[in-house]
Amino acid sequence: MQPEIRDEEAARAAQVKIPVLLVDFQDGNRIDDAASLTGGADVLVWAFNSEESPWNLAMALTWLLGVLTVMTAAYYSCSEERQLSYEKVARVLAGRLDRSPSSSSVSTMVESTTGANEYVDVEDDRLELSSRHAVFFLVGASCVLVLLYYVHLALMLSVLFAVGASAALAHVFTLPLATRLASPGSSNLQAVLLVLVTLSAPALGLCWFLARTQPWVWPIQDLMALTVCVVFIDVVRLPNLRVATSLLTAAFIYDVFFVYISPLIFGSNVMVDVASGGGGMQLGSEPGAANGGKGAVQPTPMVLSVPLIFSVYGGEALLGLGDIIIPGLLVAFCIRYDYCSGQPPSSGYFCAATSAYAAGLLVANIMAIVLRSVVAGQPALMYVVPTMLATVLSLAKFNGELEVMWSDPACFLESSRCHAAAVEVSELEAQREEQQPLLPDNLY
Repeated sequence: MQPEIRDEEAARAAQVKIPVLLVDFQDGNRIDDAASLTGGADVLVWAFNSEESPWNLAMALTWLLGVLTVMTAAYYSCSEERQLSYEKVARVLAGRLDRSPSSSSVSTMVESTTGANEYVDVEDDRLELSSRHAVFFLVGASCVLVLLYYVHLALMLSVLFAVGASAALAHVFTLPLATRLASPGSSNLQAVLLVLVTLSAPALGLCWFLARTQPWVWPIQDLMALTVCVVFIDVVRLPNLRVATSLLTAAFIYDVFFVYISPLIFGSNVMVDVASGGGGMQLGSEPGAANGGKGAVQPTPMVLSVPLIFSVYGGEALLGLGDIIIPGLLVAFCIRYDYCSGQPPSSGYFCAATSAYAAGLLVANIMAIVLRSVVAGQPALMYVVPTMLATVLSLAKFNGELEVMWSDPACFLESSRCHAAAVEVSELEAQREEQQPLLPDNLY
């Protein structure tokens, strides 16, 4: 070949431009779909297999969030029992000190523990579950899940979640802070802060609703979801171990059925499809799969979501709120019993139940990776429920308290009576303040 021809070919080759773009699987699918629909230039999508490890730090973060939420919600829900326990200790110390001058510190401790919960509504609006509720849960939750599988109700769920989570944020954060800011003789700055604090919860809920499909919104969604768990565990209570066993067993059957058996009936994994929005959103148990589907996928908001870290495939690690709330009810029962029976939660049933939950959830995460080729995602309650029930029931049997905890514990009745008496005293004081005539300032 002559040198002139080589130079011409080299010049023509230098003018050829082939644009190359490195994107993840999700964006690659969108580009391919857009090119085929618009009839534009040919786009060659080449899948690059990076041999990514199925283990991801996001799974550990999701596990940690679940465990910390259960512990926090359980501690938050036992304010009455904790106060009763402190008062018992104060009375014992007062008796030992025999009215010594230092006994005033005991009364101060009791007053401080009472004052720490002044912002809590004195009316007892909590719901105690029964064995019938376990049956209602099994039937009702199954019907709702099947309905969500067939009917696209993502918008309605998002609206309900935004409203409910905003109320939960107000109950957990805004109300206590606003009560402290609205003290008598507050300054103008406190009044401005009070308005800002009052509006923060609905503003955060509105922000999440408007940006719910954006990838950066997951911390807001997780915060809102965690407060929903805290409020639910605080409002709903287990009266004894019999009801706890019935409820957790029903949840165990529900979880296993809709993960392992539902594909044989419905043709796909009902629980995974509903949790991921029905669009094949990647779960943390299988980080190597692509997110197929056209357009943005809107998952159900009833999950904790943490994006997979340093993953070229994208996706998220998900944990359903039911996997937190149902075991959290048992943990809350355990810490209430610890305080009522006078034993420290750090060495009682609370510590045992929390450790069992953490171990069961960890096993569920491990099995999700081990069995990822069999089923996408694992029913966490399949591992959590047997671990927790076996631990708590065995410990109660070993301590000789199984019969007491199986039926309604007497210490819970004592706590209820003390709370009812406190409510009655608060109502009488409120009536006395309303009936007291207002005097001019110069008479004081």
